[in-house]
Amino acid sequence: MAIREAARPLKSVAMHPSGYYLAASFIDKIRLYHILHDELRHYRSLEVKGCNLMRFNAGGNLLFIVEQKNVLIYNAYTLVKLHQIRGTSESVTDIVFGDHDSSFALITPDGFFGRYRMPSF
Repeated sequence: MAIREAARPLKSVAMHPSGYYLAASFIDKIRLYHILHDELRHYRSLEVKGCNLMRFNAGGNLLFIVEQKNVLIYNAYTLVKLHQIRGTSESVTDIVFGDHDSSFALITPDGFFGRYRMPSF
């Protein structure tokens, strides 16, 4: 197998606030790993393609995944999808969380600034 066929470029990484989990986004899926003393151990995978940005909230119970122009919100422990915010004007370049995880904001290159309350989204 050619090296290029075997390579899966890493697109985004998010570290859980506790330091116990690592989420890594590749072209074809997102993989979550347990961080151990001297190795990473595969935990679970999410079939989400084309993720360019991931963030855990400060409490660590939610995982935000940006997939093209959509934002997917997962429970970080069970990996159940809780909510989807569809179709921002452009791809989201950053996710910022408010005090005590009471809200979050999505920022895009064209100046869109959307603020959402949690947990109602």
